[in-house]
Order: sequence, then structure tokens, then C-alpha cells
Amino acid sequence: MDTVSVALGKFDAMHIGHRKLASRAAELGGQPWLVSFSGMADVLGWPKRPPLVADADRVNVLASWAPQCHGRAPCQRFIPFAEVRNLSPEAFVHVLAHDLTVSGVVVGEGFRFGYKAMGDTQMLQELGAAQGMDVSIVSLVSDVCTEGPETVSSSAVRKALAEGRMEDVRRCLDRPYTLLVQLTQALPRAFSRCSLPAADCQNQLPCDGVYKCTARIFRGEGALSTEGALTLSGAYLHVDGGSIELQLPMTANLPPSNNGVVYIDL
Repeated sequence: MDTVSVALGKFDAMHIGHRKLASRAAELGGQPWLVSFSGMADVLGWPKRPPLVADADRVNVLASWAPQCHGRAPCQRFIPFAEVRNLSPEAFVHVLAHDLTVSGVVVGEGFRFGYKAMGDTQMLQELGAAQGMDVSIVSLVSDVCTEGPETVSSSAVRKALAEGRMEDVRRCLDRPYTLLVQLTQALPRAFSRCSLPAADCQNQLPCDGVYKCTARIFRGEGALSTEGALTLSGAYLHVDGGSIELQLPMTANLPPSNNGVVYIDL
């Protein structure tokens, strides 16, 4: 039976620091997994925010990490936060070792776990060793952004988006930032400019502005498939007060359909 090594974290932006954790998990052997916690905002009373990576796009990002993960695309699993928030550090590590049958654990510097964040990385190493698990602590990743050296984090990505600093976003992600728009209304069969409901965006918009982009338009059933897209580079995305408009470099001719997805790579 294949062993499982997990990287623990929130993995909101799926940035280069998260990829480093996944890569280290792959080095420990077996199938690398990202293990995160769902429902934290509801349990802790945090304000709800749109994700940085649309749920339907996460599998595409994980697939792109395979070259850094010994040819294996990481999988992802979410554990309901409400089920583990009151666990002691010892009980949490027991869940990893016995319920999830984990052979290796990877976390970043400063990781805390267990009830009231009582556990730190040193405790994780000690408890993991007692359960026969390899535990690896990975240093944080820093990059030079326009505002100076900064630790790569989901918060830094969200801040850069809010300020329209797309080059900094791309540096943190090592890929374009992708907006996913799940269409709730039919697009015209032929168009070079169209408005898209901001409410149909599945992840966070950048601040108001005009952004050069590549648009990938999928129509029909199975629209989330990465095959059969109309891909147009040199497009522009206009964001203004929560409304978005896509301007294409040429007229797009599409088959009739009420279903569709637009990926906008910024």
C-alpha cells in the first residue's frame, strides 16, 4: 500500500511557499497530500472572503506542481475545523498517524497546532517521532516585491491583488493569477467585448483597473475540462466598481450554449 506524506496549512493562494511544502512531502516518499481545514471562518467568526484560487481550478494548479513533486501531482484533503479545533496537540498527531495513516508530515516555520495553538514545530517533531512519522520543518520563502523584500504568503498575495500589483502576484505564485468566471448567462455567439457578472467570479478580483490577460473560454457540458478552449492572448480585463468587462483582440465565434466557464489569466 502506498505511503502518504502530508503538508499541513491553509493553502489559500497555492503560492511558491506552498509548492515548496508539497515538494518536501514528495521527498519523504509516497503520495504527497495537502491537508487543510475547512470552515475556519465560520467557526472563528472571521469575515468571509472570496478564495484566491477558485475551487474548480485547484486541481489544475496541483497538476502543474508535479514536476517539483517527483512527477506526482499532490492531492488535497480538507478536514472540518470544527472537528479538530478542541484536540490537544497529542490527540491531533494521533489523528494524523492513525486515522489518516500518515507516514510523514511537512509544515512551515512557525506552524502552530492543537487546542489554542498550544503545539509548535518542536512539539510536532517530538510527537511525530513517537508515532513513527517523519516530520520536516521547511523555511519560509521570501521574494523581492515592489515594496521590498517580503515573506511569500497568502496575505501578501491578497494585499498585492487589492493594490493591483499583478507582477508581484505572479512572482509569489510562479504562474499567472487566474480568475474563474462560472457563467450563469449565455454569451453571444460572436463578440469582441462582453460584460461578465462580477458575482459569477469564483475567486478574488484585483482592484479597479485595466489588465492585460489571456482569456480561455469553454462552452457546453463539461465546461470545466481543460480541452477544447478558445484561447485568446492579448485580451484586456476592465474592472470597475465590482463590474468586469472582457475585451478580446478579435471577434470570438462560439457554439450556442447556456453553459460555460471563462478562465482569465492575469
